[in-house]
Amino acid sequence: MDNRRASGDPLPRRPGAPIGREPNELLREARRRHGLTRRQLADAVNAVDDADPDHPMTAHDVGKLEQGLVRWPMEHRRRALRAVLGAAEDAELGLYNLRA
Repeated sequence: MDNRRASGDPLPRRPGAPIGREPNELLREARRRHGLTRRQLADAVNAVDDADPDHPMTAHDVGKLEQGLVRWPMEHRRRALRAVLGAAEDAELGLYNLRA
């Protein structure tokens, strides 16, 4: 995957972020602080997030977030994660938009 825009300029990156994937320790620690398994976190998010009932969050989805494979889920998922884990901002959970 080329990390360039159509203009040829590189895509912006979170300051200090290494090239490639890094685990999302902030999300993992927030989940553990609340004493939740990945499945329990997914279930709690689904209870708050009714925006997409045909595609509920799964433990696998939580794993992808924690592994850093997904960094910017859709707004309704970020909102539900913040509500469940008591975060005021996405950054507190290690969620950021690589394209912003």
